[in-house]
Amino acid sequence: MGAELATAGVPLALVNSMDERVRTLVASQEAKFIKKAVGRITFTCKDGDLARSAIEESISTGKSVFADFKATGTDSSGEVVSEWTFKWNFLVQDKR
Repeated sequence: MGAELATAGVPLALVNSMDERVRTLVASQEAKFIKKAVGRITFTCKDGDLARSAIEESISTGKSVFADFKATGTDSSGEVVSEWTFKWNFLVQDKR
């Protein structure tokens, strides 16, 4: 799903670059469909900094941390057709 991938890019790249093992999973998802999607739809997410904050919190507390990432789907004319929220969970487990 394009919306989920849009929210996963920064968190997964960050996790793959770390020495620690970090468990990631999508805990929930919500969607709002604004208009009929026709043609090529592009999904964007600007919440990449949330991943770093959540992972740092998990490192300091040793607990799993949830963060909501929002993705927006736009059509080729730039009109918003959908809005998505994915609740990601991060847990830093140990060194690899």
